[in-house]
Amino acid sequence: MNIRYQSGLSERDLRLDFMRGYFVFVMTIDHLGTFPAWTLALTGGGQLWVSAAVGFILVSGLVMGRLYRSRVVQQGWSASISQVGRRALQLYVLGAAGRIILASGDYVLRHFLERPSPLPTNYWQLLQGGILQVNYYFGFVDLLPLYAFLLLLGLAAIYWLQQGKWRRVILVSLLVWHAARIDPQAFTFLRLGFRVAVWQLPFLLGVVIGYYQSEINCWRDTLALPRWILSTLLVGSAAALLIVSYQITYHNLWPEVEWLQSGSSFFSKAKMGPGRVIAALWIFAGTYEFMTQFWRVLERLFGWLLLSLGQKALTAYLVQGVLSYCVTRLPGFPFRDHDPFLMGFWHLFAVLFVWVATRAAAPWLEKWPMKR
Repeated sequence: MNIRYQSGLSERDLRLDFMRGYFVFVMTIDHLGTFPAWTLALTGGGQLWVSAAVGFILVSGLVMGRLYRSRVVQQGWSASISQVGRRALQLYVLGAAGRIILASGDYVLRHFLERPSPLPTNYWQLLQGGILQVNYYFGFVDLLPLYAFLLLLGLAAIYWLQQGKWRRVILVSLLVWHAARIDPQAFTFLRLGFRVAVWQLPFLLGVVIGYYQSEINCWRDTLALPRWILSTLLVGSAAALLIVSYQITYHNLWPEVEWLQSGSSFFSKAKMGPGRVIAALWIFAGTYEFMTQFWRVLERLFGWLLLSLGQKALTAYLVQGVLSYCVTRLPGFPFRDHDPFLMGFWHLFAVLFVWVATRAAAPWLEKWPMKR
């Protein structure tokens, strides 16, 4: 990998950190949900064909594929299983603790301020639901338990990939994803906003891409077209997908074509529709190529913010989850009839708050697996 994309002496790809930082930026604003605001053009409001969540999962899978291709060889399976298992357990515990804390906040608000809530009146049932992740989910922290289970699936995929069985990984992932789309109860053992059975597909595709990244790069270099033409086509088509998605969602483009709408089965977020998976892969590839070509400019302009958020992405995700919960429980939320221009700056202020809080919290979370 080109040294200008590396972090110090490590093999960490700064472009991936930059992208994850942008995903945290988007989630921080979209989870507040206080639109209209001019920042909608920067985030899409979570209504486009692709979302920050699927990008976050896809990049996480890619990083795991790259990392454990060499780590399993260098350290062996015993050490790799121990590392992944420990990290998955810690993430699950942190997600359960986050759910309990947020649910307890709603429990207190209902008791003292008579806020309506679907929470059980028995606090012990609330604790059980949080620990076992079976009831009353809070979308602000759902990525943590999801990521915990995806790590375990990713390690199993690495085992097959070491044997060259990448087709088997993709086929099994597709079959599970398809079954879960047909039957929402299939393979469902946690109540999360992100169902493991459907969200494993972008993660495992990311693992395969990351594992074979060097081979993919070599194949790309053998293509007859010049690199600048390939880059232009890839970046341009990815940008076109985003623009068309935005126009369909917010400007009622082609309303008669039902399957193109973001709420259709083809682009469904809850069921991870095939159109959403394709769009995520395509737009990710285009964005990655764009960053490759304009890295120096992007790093100088936004690296101070997005690289910092991306390198501590899960810590930042946790911070924005707590912030989003607190804001959405304020009196008057979602602040109807607000000034869209002013609200955009409040969104940016929220991102800066997450950035500062993440930097402050990072030293306390060094023992937790929150950096990658």
